[in-house]
Amino acid sequence: MKTEPIPFNRPYATGKELIYAAESQRNYHLSGDGPFTKRCHAWIEDQTGCAKALLTHSCTAALEMAALLLKVQPGDEVIMPSYTFVSTANAFVLRGAKPIFVDIREDTLNLDETLIESAITSRTRAIVPVHYAGVACEMDTIIAIAQRHGLKVVEDAAQGAMAHYNGRALGAIGDLGAYSFHDSKNIISGEGGSLLINDPGLAARAEIIREKGTDRSRFFRGEVDGPVSSADLAQGLRTQWPYVLYSSRARDRSADDSRCPQSKRNRRGISLCPAAFLARRTTLRPGAWGSRRYDLRVAAVDPVAAVDRVDASSAGKGVRGVQGGIGCGTACSLNSAANGPAATIARLR
Repeated sequence: MKTEPIPFNRPYATGKELIYAAESQRNYHLSGDGPFTKRCHAWIEDQTGCAKALLTHSCTAALEMAALLLKVQPGDEVIMPSYTFVSTANAFVLRGAKPIFVDIREDTLNLDETLIESAITSRTRAIVPVHYAGVACEMDTIIAIAQRHGLKVVEDAAQGAMAHYNGRALGAIGDLGAYSFHDSKNIISGEGGSLLINDPGLAARAEIIREKGTDRSRFFRGEVDGPVSSADLAQGLRTQWPYVLYSSRARDRSADDSRCPQSKRNRRGISLCPAAFLARRTTLRPGAWGSRRYDLRVAAVDPVAAVDRVDASSAGKGVRGVQGGIGCGTACSLNSAANGPAATIARLR
């Protein structure tokens, strides 16, 4: 009997992808910032309330743009959770900054807001909360800490599209936010992301950085007819690569946007996943203040017991095993093994 592995995820399709692909071909606009990009920007801004949204080729790119917008320099420090994907740290390390890892909460696996202030020094420039699995960090507390110390807040909301904190969209609460549209996420474009700009003063520079140090976006809108300033050009040249999402990815995102409520309902059903079968306790809960995405569940699993249960239940059914892993990143404890994220998982078993 042929065996098939259980896939990590299956990309969601709305049924309009091929229609939109044909439309973009008819428009003869396959690069970025065409009709589909404009529709996506408008949709994100309407849904989140952010001042400006810019599609990028990944959430990583959006985070790198955030580091450039904040003018992060060598020697600066950026506070972030010790449990996250590498892009959270890399975006700032590329600019010479030092990531300051703060441990996570047991109930959400998010940045522990009670530990942030003790990590702040005279070199701290920003706080980067990560909304792990679409569960919101305690943003009111984090924003208050940032304001007391004159710091910027960049939300890594890679997994947080369509989730909220006290009625506000994740990614649209701090100064800047970043979404992912990777095919494992709520809304997908194969690869892709978006920078959410909540500080209107950063919007013009964000466009210039995204366009490799040029003001071509304003030029095409008829707002300028002269060259970009040398300072902005120099900053744009530091990016080393373009951040624009090209049209074929934007049309895929637009297809998902058009049926967002249905996508959310469908994913709510899909979320009854093997994790519920493998584990007795789901670890992450949104709390009274949040609404969460439905396609991602995190469970504390005893790997030996999980394999035994799969083997016992799948005998003769052609199931080879479970594809597993730490979806968002690798836990790295700042404290002793007894207090770190790995120990948190162990205690929840």
